[in-house]
Amino acid sequence: MREVLLATADAVDEVLAARVAGQSIVLVDPRLPTAEQHRRASFADREDARPSVVVFTSGTTVRARAVVLPWDELDACASAVIDAVDLRPGDRWVCPLPLTHVGGLAVLLRCEQVGATAVLEDFEPAVLGAQLASGATHVSLVGRMLARLLDEVPNLTAPALRLAMVGGGPTAPTLIERARAAGIPAVTTYGLTEAGSTVTLGRVDVLPTEAGDAGWPIGERDLRIAADGRIELRGPGLASRYDAVFSGGLSTRAEPDAFDPEPELYRDGWLTSGDFGRIESDGRLVVLDRRVDRIVTGGENVAPGEVEQVLASAPGVVEVCVVGVPDPQWGQRVVAAVRWAEEPRRDDLLACARARLLPWQRPRQIVDWDGAFPRGGLGKLQRRRVRDKLVELVTG
Repeated sequence: MREVLLATADAVDEVLAARVAGQSIVLVDPRLPTAEQHRRASFADREDARPSVVVFTSGTTVRARAVVLPWDELDACASAVIDAVDLRPGDRWVCPLPLTHVGGLAVLLRCEQVGATAVLEDFEPAVLGAQLASGATHVSLVGRMLARLLDEVPNLTAPALRLAMVGGGPTAPTLIERARAAGIPAVTTYGLTEAGSTVTLGRVDVLPTEAGDAGWPIGERDLRIAADGRIELRGPGLASRYDAVFSGGLSTRAEPDAFDPEPELYRDGWLTSGDFGRIESDGRLVVLDRRVDRIVTGGENVAPGEVEQVLASAPGVVEVCVVGVPDPQWGQRVVAAVRWAEEPRRDDLLACARARLLPWQRPRQIVDWDGAFPRGGLGKLQRRRVRDKLVELVTG
């Protein structure tokens, strides 16, 4: 039986104690509605073949699903990152990601393994700025956190900071460049819950080439791109999952009644992720979009992130979200929700689309979006909610 832990700030010692004791646990976010807490806690009734921790995906595009991560595999993942980021005894890693997020859990385990200090607390720009000024050596952020830090903390200083890992989705190279100019050694990264967090990491002496540039594999991880364009990986902590899944032991895929209708696949030691990407000639990974986000219109595949990058450069655009909505003729049609700085400038937007996008990539409809786009607790765009609203507006 697994023990359920409400992952409050006081749960850190309990998590570490469970790791040492070889106890299986389920991490549940106490901020969730009661019904969702109970649903996640129900995984405590499942038997484990190996001591493990159950964490849940962010659920920004589909309903959150459970992923079972054996402690020993998490340790292997932690070791890989420790080597890649030069984490040393006595270092201080600030992480405004919750313990229920694999990123927060991974930072805790890395620091425990090497004798560093993990500072896990809610994101507040002023508080984070003070942490950086007072000796933090590492920090984990998502792009919107980094942008707010730069915007809202005057005279930002980080004298001991050796690395700022920026993940959680595509990050504009201009934001990384701006951070470095401010003395923040920011690099992009790509990870996923099923891999125990970090898979690739950028370099402080190399600027990302585009928003999806996520750096190079770490820790003897191998990457390849499947025939359908999805990212596949293998390495420490992944091949053993394949053995467990198909030998009737521990399942690290979504449980049968869990939440993603198309869970990740493990075959021959390779994990097929839910993300599309490409690998450049120098080995770096470029993440394009999520499988569940990809739009298929008239038989053509459209990556919304690529379209958003183009449209965001049009005059007057503050932010844009591109989704596919049902269409009886095309299967899906491309629709862009746009937040404008002032008055809408649709002609300029359409001119930008005609100049830089292929015909099937161009939005067939533009919807003026009032207010901020919905985002999760880590600042990730909740594209599913935008899609639901646009379906209601344009097809209702």
